[in-house]
Amino acid sequence: MKEFPFYPWYPKDYAGDALVRAMTKDQDLTYRRLLDQSWELGGLPSEPYKLAMLAGYTPEEFKEVWTYPLTDCWVENGDGELVNKRLEFQRGVVQKKSIAGAKAANARWKAERKLLRGKKKSKHAVALKPHSERNAIKREMETEIEMKKKRKRRAASPPSLPGIAAAAHAAQGRKPRKKKEPEVWWSQERMKFEGNLDSIKQKVRTRYEGEFGTRWINATWHSILEWSEDNPEKIKEKKDHGLFILNWFGRDAKTKREGGKND
Repeated sequence: MKEFPFYPWYPKDYAGDALVRAMTKDQDLTYRRLLDQSWELGGLPSEPYKLAMLAGYTPEEFKEVWTYPLTDCWVENGDGELVNKRLEFQRGVVQKKSIAGAKAANARWKAERKLLRGKKKSKHAVALKPHSERNAIKREMETEIEMKKKRKRRAASPPSLPGIAAAAHAAQGRKPRKKKEPEVWWSQERMKFEGNLDSIKQKVRTRYEGEFGTRWINATWHSILEWSEDNPEKIKEKKDHGLFILNWFGRDAKTKREGGKND
């Protein structure tokens, strides 16, 4: 896409992805090439021989790399094209930020022009202020607008319960209790779990690696991430995401032991 010649790249997220860790070196290289092509084109053709040309392979060479887990990184978008879910999410984020930035810049310019017109020396004066003076006026306006917003927020917001509790504790000479922060949480913007994931992963490895192996653990992680991406409202409702992950592993482990298949 010409208006956005680059896209956000998160090396830690990429290296930690279960599908990426299962790829061969050739699949990893092909995946990166296809991500770049998909960003430029808005999607990829579903025909293998066209994908081979985009990735720089002959059709015969491409058959060797176009297998699991590389194929699982792409889904059809309904128009006969292949897209990557994470890449399309980032495309939406970039577009929203670009539109918001353009609107904000336009609004500031209009406000500045309006202020400058009000300070003309005569009705026929059309010359603008020097650039440095315009910047000073702009900063003055932004500061005044921000102060007004803060005053409105203070006037509209009643004392919060934590604030009342803190005041009561202070009157009794006690320190207020600190609210316990969640150990692990889901970031909708980055489409990943954040926080103390190392602790959760260590618990998972301790409980299941010896019994089921690393491949099963990676596949289960991928299922959890895929479900979370497809169900943003449901994952937001989870109060303890660390417990949610451990429960998912426990349920799948029980199903595997019983010889059943997870729905």
